[in-house]
Amino acid sequence: MKSRATLFTVFSLSLFALATLITIVLNTSPNNPPEIFAFFISLVVALVGIFTFGLYGYGIMKTHSTPGWIEVAGYLKQAIILSIGVTIILALRSYKLINGQSLAILIVGLIIGSLLVKKVRAGSTT
Repeated sequence: MKSRATLFTVFSLSLFALATLITIVLNTSPNNPPEIFAFFISLVVALVGIFTFGLYGYGIMKTHSTPGWIEVAGYLKQAIILSIGVTIILALRSYKLINGQSLAILIVGLIIGSLLVKKVRAGSTT
């Protein structure tokens, strides 16, 4: 039951974030900081939902059964890390502050961060 509630919450928040994202893109010209901040926050939340359901679908296809609560929580953590990383890369790219070396460092940092989260999770269950 916990995983259903979590998936429903992620779905509802990501649907609201997608609507906010579309509204910001179509109805405003993001020139001032609050609109840019709202754009990036709604992008992060929308990407968390998309990545969570993508990983959930991958888990279903991989095991041919519905993933349990532990797996859903892991998918959510990985989706949060991935969406924050993608949004940081897009934000830095929009201000022309990133080059190839910086991009490589960010990707390695995201990989290390996801491995640390996985290691902490594995260490807490024993």
